[in-house]
Amino acid sequence: MVLFVPQLAFAQFGFIQDVLWRLVNAVFGHAAAVGGMALDYAVTEYVVGFGENFRDSGTGNSVDILWTIVRDVFNLTFIFGLVYIGLKMILRSGDSQARSALVSLILAALLVNFSLFITKFVVDFSNIAAAQIAGAFMREGTYQISGSFMNIMGVTDVFNSRGSLDNIARGSAGLTFIFGTMFLYIILAFVFLAGGIMLIIRYVVLIIYMILSPVMFLGWVFPGFAGASKDFWNKFLTRAFFAPAYLLMLYFSNQILVNMRGANDINAGSISQAFSGQAGPSSGSFAAVFPFFFMAAGFLIASLVVAQKMGSVGASTAISVGKRAANRGRQLAVGGTANMARYGLDRAAAMDPNKKTPAVLRPFRSLTRATARGLNVVGVRDGLDTAAKPWTSLGEARKKREAAQAGRDSAARQQDTVAAGMAAQTELEKLNNLTGPLTADQLARKKALEDTVDKMAQTVSTMSTKMFEEMTEKQLESVSEYMTNSQVESVMKSDNMTDAQKGLITKKRQESIEKILTTSGGSLAEEVTKLSIEQIETMGESWINDNVKHFSKSQMDDLKKSKKFTENRRNSFAAKRKADYAATMATGRPNDIATLFETSPAVGTTPAKRKKPVEVANLGADVLLSPSSLGFLEPADLEAIASKETLTQPERATLRGMIDSSRYMGANKTRLQAYFSSSHGARHW
Repeated sequence: MVLFVPQLAFAQFGFIQDVLWRLVNAVFGHAAAVGGMALDYAVTEYVVGFGENFRDSGTGNSVDILWTIVRDVFNLTFIFGLVYIGLKMILRSGDSQARSALVSLILAALLVNFSLFITKFVVDFSNIAAAQIAGAFMREGTYQISGSFMNIMGVTDVFNSRGSLDNIARGSAGLTFIFGTMFLYIILAFVFLAGGIMLIIRYVVLIIYMILSPVMFLGWVFPGFAGASKDFWNKFLTRAFFAPAYLLMLYFSNQILVNMRGANDINAGSISQAFSGQAGPSSGSFAAVFPFFFMAAGFLIASLVVAQKMGSVGASTAISVGKRAANRGRQLAVGGTANMARYGLDRAAAMDPNKKTPAVLRPFRSLTRATARGLNVVGVRDGLDTAAKPWTSLGEARKKREAAQAGRDSAARQQDTVAAGMAAQTELEKLNNLTGPLTADQLARKKALEDTVDKMAQTVSTMSTKMFEEMTEKQLESVSEYMTNSQVESVMKSDNMTDAQKGLITKKRQESIEKILTTSGGSLAEEVTKLSIEQIETMGESWINDNVKHFSKSQMDDLKKSKKFTENRRNSFAAKRKADYAATMATGRPNDIATLFETSPAVGTTPAKRKKPVEVANLGADVLLSPSSLGFLEPADLEAIASKETLTQPERATLRGMIDSSRYMGANKTRLQAYFSSSHGARHW
């Protein structure tokens, strides 16, 4: 309020104003001065004077000694890497990765010994670029970056005379002037000091990177260190190019502010008047000066942020270029001449209509091919594909035509197989409808037809979505039961299939699943538990609601995760299962209740097949705590109930009490009580 509304500053606080003014100058004024000196000093000594400081202070000699130690340690690791790759090539001579790794190791071992030179080159390049930019701020033989911005913002002129300053601070607008000055000091102190500190930190960090520079090539040999090498390169280049990026942004800010100040006719006097609350409505007034002042502060802060981003982008670009150069170097490391000759002769042969090498060139072709095979031990023969493209265009075009024709031939064979399978299905259906036993010829014919249908099923499982889109409804009806789940999912998402076609596929697949359930020989409950979640999803909501009481625990778990149904619908399936259990228990009929504990009832001399104990344990308290269920429980069920904790502790106590007090369980009660007395039963129950 005081800063933007000068009329609120009253002149009756002389003593307070005097104390505030001296405090602002003593604290914030000195902070701005220290920040400006730190920035100018950092640019002069640690950017422009980086090389001289590095050389004359003894730092360079220390870096050389320490780098030598690090380099020797890394050279030892290359020896172990060479032994490892050698063993791989001996044991698996056809391992192309081992051969490629050998080239990487050789290049890395070579470049590690030049790593210090590479880092010094990058640092020198960035410092030279920064020095050229800093030259724009040179005044009287010194770099005056902070002074340049203080002149533009009017700080030097506004605070030129101490006497006039004191008068303004004690004047009618003194508080406005004091707080405006404090704000100006804070901005300048932060920007200048932050920039100076970051440049000094850059100097220290770059020295550390020079000492550890062999790390940048370690990832070439040991894949586990690839992340460390990449991180080293990225951070090193970011630090190196921060200085030129920062000075470049400061230069841009300087030029923009110079032009803004001139265009708005802002001078030292108008800035002084604005801060003292004396500015009028004329050019250079409060409304013109303060937007410029805040723009200046914004550009200074943006210089720090943008410079950091520019350094990161420059590092990423440099790393990408370096990777491409390294890959090309590995490709061209050995065998370049022989491979180029081999490609030239091969492509010359490709231009021959008869696809034969001219007789006069055959001896040379054999020689170059033998040479290329010999040199391919280091895995570089294929590295010249790019360089050989001018000679390969005709051969590549021919290969593309042949591949396209092969695709068309394969599609035609698939269509023929489907047509034969459909005809076999029709004839097989007629044979199955015959009454009486089949003759030997008919049995042989039936076996051949079944083989043809099986072949069609195998072919259908390899077809693309496009081929299904081109089929007629009759063809889709014949092949839909042999489609894989992924094929069905892809077809259902296709925009080239009509709703009628998609409905036909779903209906046919449902019919095939129903056929499996009714003809497999087992009970419906038993066969339902064998279905996959994909088959269950295919059957639809109505079928699931009718049969959810037969689902196993794993099927229910898969159904809860199904993405085909909404969460509300999945919850409704669980609710329907619970309701079916309750309805079954409400009948009180043992045969009905048995269906909850059995997957297949007893038939004649065949005993009933019980559900797994874990399935029984998951029937829930509504079933397990019913007196009608006690006769169906087994000791393994009680163990599963306790271990899976499907019943709470009070519910388990209730169940045990019901068993102990029951008068109608007979021998089954004896077995259950024997379990309670066992070590497992005593621990759980």
